[in-house]
Order: sequence, then C-alpha cells, then structure tokens
Amino acid sequence: MSDQADSMTLRDQFAAKALSGLLVNGDPGGAATLAYKFADDMLKTRGTPFPPEEDALLFAAAHDLLDSLRDVLSLIDRGLLVRDTNMWNLETRSRLVAILSKAEQSVAKAEGK
Repeated sequence: MSDQADSMTLRDQFAAKALSGLLVNGDPGGAATLAYKFADDMLKTRGTPFPPEEDALLFAAAHDLLDSLRDVLSLIDRGLLVRDTNMWNLETRSRLVAILSKAEQSVAKAEGK
C-alpha cells in the first residue's frame, strides 16, 4: 500500500466510497464536495463527528491563528504596525484583543481545558 493510502483518514475513506457512487450515478460537477458532505454525515451518524487525527489538525490550525493574532498585537504594541493615526492603532488593538480572547476561550473549550 502507498504512503498516501496509509495516511487516509476514515473521513477520506468514506468520501472515496461516496465519490465512486456519485461518479457512477451522475454528473461529476461538485462530486468531491458532496462526497465529503456524505462522509461527514456518516461520521456524525457513527458518533464521531471528526476523527482524532483531524481534530489535531484543526487545533493546530487554531493555535497558528492565535499565534498570528498575538504577533499582530505585538507589532502594534512595539509601534511597528503604524497607521495614519494613533486612534486607528488603539481601536484596532482593542478589537484584536477581544477577538483573541474569544478565540482562546473557544479553543480551550473545544480542547476540554
């Protein structure tokens, strides 16, 4: 078996099976997207909306986003991201702090912390 086949998630396997049926029975336009929707429905019915390996990828992406928001805040705080007015920086910073706070809470809740 190839490395690519070994790395297929359960979701990928469900989607592949759904895709074969869709391609045999109809128009291929949008079939891949629909196949993954079917796979998600199968996982939900099975009681596992996202397999652990996909949860890990989602959490890694969420943490990368949080790090990026922190980097932008740091640039504002050090005066390296400057706009025409200080008011823009203050308003932008306060909005980013609120977004970061909500995002951190959501990630922590999803991770069960």
